[in-house]
Amino acid sequence: MGGMTDFSRREMLLAGLGSGLALAGRGPAVAQSAKRIEQMAPELGAIIDTNQQIRELATGFGGDIGPAEGPLWWAEGKYLLFDDIQTARRMKYTPGQGVTVAMEKTNEANGLTRDLQGRILSAEHLTRRVTRTESDGSITVVANSFQGKRLLRPNDVVVKYEKTDHMFVDLNGPEPGVPDGMKVDSAGNVYTGGAGGLFIMDKTGKKLGRIIHGLPATTNVAFGGDDWKTLYFTTRSSLNMVSLKIPGQPVPAKKKSA
Repeated sequence: MGGMTDFSRREMLLAGLGSGLALAGRGPAVAQSAKRIEQMAPELGAIIDTNQQIRELATGFGGDIGPAEGPLWWAEGKYLLFDDIQTARRMKYTPGQGVTVAMEKTNEANGLTRDLQGRILSAEHLTRRVTRTESDGSITVVANSFQGKRLLRPNDVVVKYEKTDHMFVDLNGPEPGVPDGMKVDSAGNVYTGGAGGLFIMDKTGKKLGRIIHGLPATTNVAFGGDDWKTLYFTTRSSLNMVSLKIPGQPVPAKKKSA
C-alpha cells in the first residue's frame, strides 16, 4: 500500500495517540435515568424539539474490543455507515430498511469522515493508522506515526483542525460518559458526548441541553438525512437518532467558491 507514513499536509486529523476509546468506554456499566431531552437554556428550543422520542434504530453491537462507532451519512445513497469495532465490520443503515453489513475486515476501524473529494478517511485500530480509500478502491496510508512514534489506536478523524489555548467546555460529571465524538451544525452549535448523555452547546461553549439516552457512553455523532436535520449517534452497543430544527454541516464539506 502506498502513501505517506507521517501526517499528510492535505488532511489534518484528530487522531489520539492514546486510546481515546478506553476513555470513552470504561465508565461504570450502569443504566441512567429514563430517556429524555434535558433543556439547560432557552436557546435549545430553536435547535431541537425536547418532547420528541429518542429512537433506537439498531442494537447488539460492540464488545470487549470496541463499541459501535464512526457514524457517517452518505448523502448520494441516502444511508448511514458506521463501524462495529468488535467484529471489524462496517455497517450500513438505510432508513426504512434497517442495518446490513457494508464491509468485512475493516481492521477494527473506529472514526470515519470524508475529504473534500468525497473519499473515506478511516481511523484503524488494528493497523494503528489512518487511511484513505481512493475512488478505485485502493488504500492510501495518510498517517501511521507522529514525531517518530507509531500511533497507538487512532480514534477519530477530521479534515481540518484548528487548535485553541483555553478550555471550551467541561463535560465531566458524576454520571457515566466522557467527551467523545464531535460535530458542529450550520449555526455553530457543538454536539458531543459527555457525562450522562450527548450535550448540545453554542459556539461559546454554553451548555444548551443534553440528550439523555440512558446508556453508559456516547461514542460518536453524525448529521444526516436529505436536509441534514437528523442527528445520528452511537453508544457502545447501539445506533440512535433524534430530529433537529436546524441542519448540520454536510459531509463532505461543500467547496468554497473562489
